[in-house]
Amino acid sequence: SGDYASRTQSSFAAGCDVVLHCNGSMAEMAAVAEACPLLEGKAAWRARVALERAVRPGDADEAALRAEFAQTLATVAARIA
Repeated sequence: SGDYASRTQSSFAAGCDVVLHCNGSMAEMAAVAEACPLLEGKAAWRARVALERAVRPGDADEAALRAEFAQTLATVAARIA
């Protein structure tokens, strides 16, 4: 409990390497960011390894993906109707 800064600090004190804040409120994101320490030591190493292992997306055919999504959505909608 508490404000976003204190929640962030509590998360790091509990052993978390990173804190995610995803609702899009800039004031809340700023409070979280200001309460975050710089990554160092094992936390920085784990973050670096995670980024190195991340798969980079290739070029995608957006029109084809949208068409596939629309077809899938239509199929699901037909099944539940």
